[in-house]
Amino acid sequence: MLVGLLLRAATINTRGLWVDETSSILQASGTLIQTIRSQLGGTHPPLFHVLIHYWIQTFGPSVVSIRSFAMVFGVLAIPAAFWAGRVVYDRRVGLIAAGILTISPYHIWYSQEARMYTMLMFFALLSVGCFALALDTNDRRHWLAFFVVSLLGAFTHYLFLLLIIGQGIYYVLFEVVNREVQLGRSGERRFSRENPRGLLDDVPSLVSYAAVLAALAVPVILWLDWAVFFPPSHNAVLVGAVTNSGLGYGAPRPSLAIRFNDVIETVVELVFGSHNPAVAYGLVAMWPLSIYFGMLVMGGGRYVTRRTTMLLCSASGMLVVWGLGQWSGVVLLSRYLMPMAAPALLLLASVVAQLRTKARPVVIAIGIVVCLVAYTTQSFDPNSMLRYQTREVVQGVAAQAKPEDLILYEPFYIDVIVNYYLPRQFVAYGFPRFGAKGQFRDTKAELFQDLSRIVGPARRVWIIRGFQNVPSIGYQAFLTDSWFKAHGFRVTQHVYMNKGEWVRYDSTLPTPTPTPSAGKAGGVAP
Repeated sequence: MLVGLLLRAATINTRGLWVDETSSILQASGTLIQTIRSQLGGTHPPLFHVLIHYWIQTFGPSVVSIRSFAMVFGVLAIPAAFWAGRVVYDRRVGLIAAGILTISPYHIWYSQEARMYTMLMFFALLSVGCFALALDTNDRRHWLAFFVVSLLGAFTHYLFLLLIIGQGIYYVLFEVVNREVQLGRSGERRFSRENPRGLLDDVPSLVSYAAVLAALAVPVILWLDWAVFFPPSHNAVLVGAVTNSGLGYGAPRPSLAIRFNDVIETVVELVFGSHNPAVAYGLVAMWPLSIYFGMLVMGGGRYVTRRTTMLLCSASGMLVVWGLGQWSGVVLLSRYLMPMAAPALLLLASVVAQLRTKARPVVIAIGIVVCLVAYTTQSFDPNSMLRYQTREVVQGVAAQAKPEDLILYEPFYIDVIVNYYLPRQFVAYGFPRFGAKGQFRDTKAELFQDLSRIVGPARRVWIIRGFQNVPSIGYQAFLTDSWFKAHGFRVTQHVYMNKGEWVRYDSTLPTPTPTPSAGKAGGVAP
């Protein structure tokens, strides 16, 4: 835990906030009721936002403060991994699982992001451990613990439900069906058409498990109905993400395609963390090695025990995410695999624990070196694939801009980042603008009208841009540039950064001479 804390705290501020983190700040900065309502029609349940609402009130909204919330759960997940590994297998597997999580570049990355993903891992590890204990003992206390952590996980992220479904698949296939087959072969089965209640005698845990599922279903279904499928705003964003409207402004609409490399990329990030495209794509190209590794692991069926089967079923939600990603590419993000990464972590730890005594220290030493190198590069490489250098762009503009300069930014939803890092003496305007009824004014004609109104007589204009890797956002930047070129401006600076850039436009037109009756000149239309 101490090593994990040091690794996470040492590099917690080596990258700036990105838009999802600023959403956390914005949605959790109001009252408690406003915080909960901010998730109606959104893409996440409210638990994380409620907890970080009180965290911000206590410790403030600084970058280190809000990221420390995720870091706390990142460190707590280390003993949770030890406990879950010990419960599911033995103490050795628990220690190895805790060690892997301690230096995992992937887990460290999300321990430094003001989002709910380390909470997901923490609750997922507890859920796996409680599920194993409940199956072994059929003790009401363990079933209650399983219910509590599963409920907390379900209200942290919707994809936690895939872990619960995977556990259900295991329970039905192996604790019920397989058990009935084995009892039938031995002549001890009590269940029959004439005696359906005999199933409860054959599977003593069935009533408890069914009660847990029923208790989980009630609050989850009520919330999904109110917040996801039929929100008060009638803006079902999450539904639109998998139908035909996309996840939001600038996001691509769903389309069926084979995204094999994107699937492999999620696995690469799970193992090695976030890196620049050259390294990441090189690792993706090595995917055939995973087949060889799988053959070594599963060779002879030595590791396919009851516990291993339970973990494999629990992690099967990864297949659902990967399958859904062939329709909606925005789903293929490694962070969405976090709930299923918990059983996968225990599986990996069990494989390492099964290695021969002489080979195990060598494998562990190589793993430590690889993880520490990956941790260092992902912490300081400015071109990491998950890094957005909007902070550096804003700070670069702020260091050179003058009070009379005009500052614009694209797209509009990086406003919280811009306002967070831009000194207060500057005012910035986002594009596209909004109409009287809240609709986007993003057609060419509307964009040009708003630029004419806002730029006015400004002589020097700075444009801050983010998400330039998104084609539709890049096209809007192209239209903006064409307006400036058509209105007598020339580019005097153009600095590219990872997924962002800034452009400085200087007017080439002569400065108008004010007449005595014109009064005060200049000014920017709001």
